[in-house]
Amino acid sequence: MPTTIRLRHSISLHRNALITLPNVRSVTSGIPLPRKSRLARTTSVAPMIDVTNPHFLHLLRLISSSHTLYSEMVHANAIIKNAPSPSSPASLYRFIGDPHPDTVVQLGGSDPEQMARAAKIVEQVGFGEVNVNVGCPSDRVQHGCFGVVLMKTPDRVASILDAMHAHGVHIPVTVKCRIGVDDLDSYEYLCHFLSTLLRSSLPPTHVIVHARKAWLHGLSPKQNRTVPPLDYERVWRLAKEFHGLVVTANGGFDTVEKVRSGLERCDGIMIGRKVMDEPMFLQTLDRELHNIPPTALRPISEIIDRYVGLCITISTHAFSTHNPAYNATIYYAPSQRHTPSLSLLLKPLSMLRTGGAGRRFRRCLGEAMVEGKRNEWALRKVVEVALEKAEEMGAMDMAEGVETEEDVAEEVKEAVVA
Repeated sequence: MPTTIRLRHSISLHRNALITLPNVRSVTSGIPLPRKSRLARTTSVAPMIDVTNPHFLHLLRLISSSHTLYSEMVHANAIIKNAPSPSSPASLYRFIGDPHPDTVVQLGGSDPEQMARAAKIVEQVGFGEVNVNVGCPSDRVQHGCFGVVLMKTPDRVASILDAMHAHGVHIPVTVKCRIGVDDLDSYEYLCHFLSTLLRSSLPPTHVIVHARKAWLHGLSPKQNRTVPPLDYERVWRLAKEFHGLVVTANGGFDTVEKVRSGLERCDGIMIGRKVMDEPMFLQTLDRELHNIPPTALRPISEIIDRYVGLCITISTHAFSTHNPAYNATIYYAPSQRHTPSLSLLLKPLSMLRTGGAGRRFRRCLGEAMVEGKRNEWALRKVVEVALEKAEEMGAMDMAEGVETEEDVAEEVKEAVVA
């Protein structure tokens, strides 16, 4: 039996939920047909360690509601140890935030029992989807035998899925992986890896593929995001041949045109560093890709105001916008209460603007936080003072002719968004 037909046969045997759509590219005929996505949201924000924490996700929701958001990777043990209890009902929220229909919780780990218990807890607190990390290349993650190193042992990943099924996990379980790892980088191996998962008792409903291989030694995590070349064609081929499997491509999608082009070849596009560096890019996608009128999008001023309001609620309720389990100040919170610090709450705001305007605001925000702690200012006053000082600095730079072309372009861009 030819390889392609054998793979398709394997999928059909083990995936009742998979469907073959007539408008997906035909494997047998080779005739390219327009692809229709099977995702409610075709664009998503990638899980990023120390970036996509609950506070950054709050900010992204205020910017746009059109995209699926992924939590930063959380180890299964952290979920289990912080499971809600009568004595600590809100401790889990500091890792994954409040349940939202747009949010997927990414789990890290290699022990099937722990991963299954963690997935069940995530389901019980109200999240609608979990993702298994099989793509992170960091040394720390490797030493824990999870992340992209798991691509070397597909049977282990299948065991994790089997355990989730045994624990009665009913929400969708997805997998994020690379196109290869070390010398296991052939297309045939990638197909073998996915086919093994699809033969589990809980086959993934959706796979997100970073279009780069990973080197476990010799490259840092940052280098693994840039040095291995992108191979989109491998992902497109995967989407074509595993046409019953929902496939999202990840890696290097930093313009609207790249995203639009990618969506012609697979179901979804995941965006990472571009959103970290420029969160308002989500509104660019809304206008130019999702055809949302500019008048329906929030201006930056309203986003900041609403985010500060959320921060005030979170600082009172300890990481949860609806669970008043704790009550402590953001400056002198007892460590056992896990109340978020002012710097943690306001870090997402410092990422909101780019260029000269962003640099000025970050500087003024840092100074206002120091002064605010000394004088015990309310959180809103810290942000208001930073905004006022940043505007004054910008006006002075313009008057003195210091403003760069980058600054001017940024101001024009913000005016268009507003």
